[in-house]
Amino acid sequence: MMIVNDPLTLARTLLSGLSEAPPVWKTQDYVRRHWPTLRVPALGIAIGAALFLAVRAVSPHPGQSCDRLGYVTEEWQLGMSPRPLICSATLDGDLRYGRAIADEKKTAQQ
Repeated sequence: MMIVNDPLTLARTLLSGLSEAPPVWKTQDYVRRHWPTLRVPALGIAIGAALFLAVRAVSPHPGQSCDRLGYVTEEWQLGMSPRPLICSATLDGDLRYGRAIADEKKTAQQ
């Protein structure tokens, strides 16, 4: 007599009809076998992502508050050249980073 509500019995019944292991088990077995060769690329991707997030977090962005009026710094973004930011005063009296006006002579020479 088979108990229908027992999950283990139901699972055994369903899996006994399969001729090969489910794809999830194949993937787990593949990762376990090849982990030593996958470890280095996975670690490289993790380090690259951490560096990208760190540079992005440290870099100032337009609208962030600053402390020195007229201070010029650069905004870093992946795949783009750094853009200059200048600390300027707002109408409310706050100091905020804003995009610096590009020099026309430099843009014409480029």
